[in-house]
Amino acid sequence: MKKIIIAIVSVLVLCMPLTACEEQKIYTAEVPSEELSQIQEEPEKSSAENQKQESQPSVNVPSINSYKVIYIGKLNDYFRELVEYDVPDDSFFELIDIDQDKTPELVISSPTIHDSKCELYTVSGGKLVDLKVNAGFGQLFYNPELKQMATKKINQGKTDLWVGEVEKGKLKTVIKASGDTDAYKFSVNGKEVTEYEFYEAVTPYDDIMSAPWVQLGKKNKFEAETITDIVNSYEQ
Repeated sequence: MKKIIIAIVSVLVLCMPLTACEEQKIYTAEVPSEELSQIQEEPEKSSAENQKQESQPSVNVPSINSYKVIYIGKLNDYFRELVEYDVPDDSFFELIDIDQDKTPELVISSPTIHDSKCELYTVSGGKLVDLKVNAGFGQLFYNPELKQMATKKINQGKTDLWVGEVEKGKLKTVIKASGDTDAYKFSVNGKEVTEYEFYEAVTPYDDIMSAPWVQLGKKNKFEAETITDIVNSYEQ
């Protein structure tokens, strides 16, 4: 009887490792190649979609913080130059979205003297761009309805008019007209024209100092303590 029991126990003991091995083999078994390819494809697809989603927020989103940092740096440099060269303190600046593309331009208006000028900047590609506008006497006017800027000088029978726009980070000239009634010479956009044609081009801009035109760059006075706050508080 004892021999029979021992024999049965021995058989059970021998079977237990086999059962354990069979269970362990299930967890370490190789996945068929067809199923493996499906498993591998799914994470790759998900990863690609995640990358696409992660990259989307950076597209067509105004770089608000970047242009503010750039403008603050420019304004602080300009202010230091005013102090260093003891320039009259009637210089002003303004942020205004001239082309209405959600990134404002920076206008700096120098002291109102004969050789002063307006400086016009924008931010494109994460960099400060000097648009090199030619506006004498620190005067540049803007029509928000037309999205155009203009400057006009009349002196001793001579009239010079410039009208321009900001387009895709660049300055675009719409009209550049020059007339000399004494010499009877007139030109519009580099082409010689008659006196009638000249005045036909410039007359619509006779009242750039009146509404809806507004003067640019005269909004904020240069003060070291307020430059950062003024720029950071800008809203569209």
